[in-house]
Amino acid sequence: PRQPNPPPNLLAFNSTEGKSRFLYSIQSNNAEAYFPLSQQFLNQMDPAYCGITTLILILNALAMDPNVRWRGGWRWYGDESMLLERCCLEEERVRREGVTMEQYCGLARCQGVGLVMKRPHDLETNCGGQHGGSDDLDRYELEEFRRDIINAVQNPPPTHEDNTIEEETDIQHTQSNDKSAGGYFLVTSFARHALQQTGDGHFSPIAAYHPPSDSCLVLDVARFKYAPYWVSVSELYEAMIPPDKATGKSRGWILMYPPSSNASSGDKRRHKDVKKPRSNEELEGKRPAASVPLAGSGELICPVEKIKVDYCSVGNN
Repeated sequence: PRQPNPPPNLLAFNSTEGKSRFLYSIQSNNAEAYFPLSQQFLNQMDPAYCGITTLILILNALAMDPNVRWRGGWRWYGDESMLLERCCLEEERVRREGVTMEQYCGLARCQGVGLVMKRPHDLETNCGGQHGGSDDLDRYELEEFRRDIINAVQNPPPTHEDNTIEEETDIQHTQSNDKSAGGYFLVTSFARHALQQTGDGHFSPIAAYHPPSDSCLVLDVARFKYAPYWVSVSELYEAMIPPDKATGKSRGWILMYPPSSNASSGDKRRHKDVKKPRSNEELEGKRPAASVPLAGSGELICPVEKIKVDYCSVGNN
């Protein structure tokens, strides 16, 4: 059943104090991510779909082109099936097990999203890894998580492509030198029981930060169960440490960047050199509508087509 109030360690977004924190966050520039995320905020269609639904939310907030028509001529991530019918990961398996962080990241990369996955540093196991490794990524301290949250809520990605930018953004350079320059959304994967909630692993995005209480606003995509709430950053960090039974690894957080450009460098040069009217599709970096298949048509519409079917590891994780 839907929980009328969050556990005592969490603060309801619509409570008097919750509203006060939100107002402070807006006034201190710590809620910029709330607006693009809230515009796409939706409820997961199945109890195990939290990861898929969160990804749909992020893709729409990034104004990504699915290269599939949802209804009529609308190219839109209308629901979770827009991803699941195009992936090696079986829908029935997701209904039973949900998705791991690795699978979530694999699905996001297939849609063209740039990302960085991070895990909390578990002092009890003192586990860590080499940066950039395929299996063991660096473990990060609480302060790194807090910095990532602040950067995410203060500098979300632009909601549409800036056509005046001629050079592609180097995401690696952004990460190491100026995290705020590229802009990203932050998604967290945590153990619900560690927050005194019912259930197990869960995905949801972070939309705002309140400095005085050191808390952040979670837009919980299980809206049938929990409305948005404020949680202590340190408590949320601790909730990511318990290992996922499916992988034996801790959960963590993911920084999600828009692709550097929807148009190829060749297209950019052509548009720069040849002065001619551009269609709305060209301006948006999209394929012509006539060449885009309709969702649910049964046509092969995997984002990277046959190469993904042959080599994608998402379904094997």
